[in-house]
Amino acid sequence: METVKASEKTGDLAEAMARYIAYHQQVDAIRRKVLSASVYPVVLLGAGVLVALFLLGYVVPRFSAVYDDLGKQMPWGTGLLMGWGRFLHEHAVAAGLAALGAARDSSTSSRSPPCARGCCAAPGVFRSSARGCASTSSRGCTARSACC
Repeated sequence: METVKASEKTGDLAEAMARYIAYHQQVDAIRRKVLSASVYPVVLLGAGVLVALFLLGYVVPRFSAVYDDLGKQMPWGTGLLMGWGRFLHEHAVAAGLAALGAARDSSTSSRSPPCARGCCAAPGVFRSSARGCASTSSRGCTARSACC
């Protein structure tokens, strides 16, 4: 806003707007590159987690039965791994629900509060001061926030 005011005073509004548009195009290009570059690592991470869960929940419990039949004392790390595998195998439903709940919580906690998602543009929303807005809409934005 200040750039527009300053460029209006100097008479360079067209040039300032051209620089502004070029800047936003560069920012958008970088954002697209970063997003496209981060897709592959996220897919690999997800596949790795799924493989590790399969190994812990299915393969390790099968092998732990074989090692239990030997009757020998296992090293501490091996015993820990077998214990986690048995636990995951025995409580697969609860572990799955906990993982889904954690994934849901992490996805909703990273979102903006309802006012920042657009209720300030909704009917029934009024600007009360420069510090925020208050809402009477049904979207749940009843408290002041910095969205306006």
